[in-house]
Amino acid sequence: MAGTNPGFSAAAFNAGIHAAMSMAAPLAVGDRAAFHFKPTLAVPPAAAADGVPYNPTDIPTRTTPTPITVPCVVEQGGSTATATRMGYMSTSTVRITLLEDDYQSVKDALFVVIAGDRFDYVSTDTPAGLFDAQVWTMHFATSQDL
Repeated sequence: MAGTNPGFSAAAFNAGIHAAMSMAAPLAVGDRAAFHFKPTLAVPPAAAADGVPYNPTDIPTRTTPTPITVPCVVEQGGSTATATRMGYMSTSTVRITLLEDDYQSVKDALFVVIAGDRFDYVSTDTPAGLFDAQVWTMHFATSQDL
């Protein structure tokens, strides 16, 4: 936080930015940025209750968290051609800007899907602040860019 100002309302600022983000969001919900997270794996104990070291009926359970959508600004980074051993590959990047609370909800995302296209997490910039409000920028790229 760069400082405080008693005349600045972070809540009013956030509400205004969320309204602007909503106005700029795609009409189709499926085209909006959906943040996806790492699945978790629950592994049964190594030994069964009877002391047998491995029970073949114990099966690990994989749980994939539900993707979430939060208000954000998505900026297309453009497409560039990169030379590879297989020829030129066209790759794309996106920059996603979020307010503090929304960033906290998605900061652990592995990738984002926008209009059916997958972009993998690359980096997060240092947050920018306006008194009591923080703005975060996350960078994502198609897998060829990584």
